[in-house]
Amino acid sequence: MNNDTFFANQNETIFTVRLLWSISQPTVFGVLEEVVKYALQPNNGIEGFYEVDRTKLKKVSKKDLKLMLDQRFPELSEQLFKRY
Repeated sequence: MNNDTFFANQNETIFTVRLLWSISQPTVFGVLEEVVKYALQPNNGIEGFYEVDRTKLKKVSKKDLKLMLDQRFPELSEQLFKRY
């Protein structure tokens, strides 16, 4: 593996999540499906999901998040919105 392939991004959009009540939470970045799965593991509550836009984080509204998940991952959407 070289530097050209190590940092290659094959996805159009990268996301992250901020959990509540978790001081030691690591910062995670990834595709929406994996970030949602990560957010569902601890039982701390979820502050919000963010889209990485170059050097900024843009908060994703619950409405937009639901639309994105309902289209591609309906079961994951159902699990998430029982808690969020």
